[in-house]
Amino acid sequence: MKERLLKTFKNSHKTYTQNAFIQQKMQDILLEKLKYYTNISYFPEILELGCGIGLFSHKITQHFSFKHFIALDIVDFSEYFNQTPLEFHLVDIEDFTKIKNFYQDTKNDLIISNAALQWINQESFLQQLPSIANKNCYLLIGVFGEKNFLEFQELFGIGLNYLNPQKYQKILEKDWNILEISQSLETLAFKNPLEVFRHIKNTGTNALNSIQITKQCLRDYTLKFDNKLTYAPLYILAQKK
Repeated sequence: MKERLLKTFKNSHKTYTQNAFIQQKMQDILLEKLKYYTNISYFPEILELGCGIGLFSHKITQHFSFKHFIALDIVDFSEYFNQTPLEFHLVDIEDFTKIKNFYQDTKNDLIISNAALQWINQESFLQQLPSIANKNCYLLIGVFGEKNFLEFQELFGIGLNYLNPQKYQKILEKDWNILEISQSLETLAFKNPLEVFRHIKNTGTNALNSIQITKQCLRDYTLKFDNKLTYAPLYILAQKK
């Protein structure tokens, strides 16, 4: 799946900004939550996991100052970070040995990630984050919940291993004080089913790789879901104990 993921996100980077409506709304919501809960303007060490083309990265830098900002992604998006104070590294975020090499002498004060962690083994990964977090470090995550792309789950029987708020609470509560875990549903409406599939492709989602698009499945999508697509954003803000 990682190879497909790398290919699809690499191919969609030029269409992502124009199509990732929900992901960009999630960035804005996460930013507001961080400002509301922390009342902090300076985070010396910031780490972003799955930074993509840097949309969220640059929003963070507009509101918070920092000493170092390291942004990681499995796809080489370094061109989007040229001429910026951010430090991009081409890294699979599940390669925690490599990530820890960045932090032999220091740890993070803010760890952020939006619309990325659903692609990995979240339970295992989240349990490793405390080792690179300073005391009182903030963890700010936007991810997708169990009802994400529910239309595809119902019609095609496919989906990622989405987690519910209770699961995140259980994973994080040992090392983090949970400030907020909340979720919502966002529905996008399209003119026809082909637009639904095109939207997914243009945002880099690799679910299409396992779907054979036929006239029948297009008709079924329209009849059952009226050409709508459901996103299930889930927001997490926590502070290291």
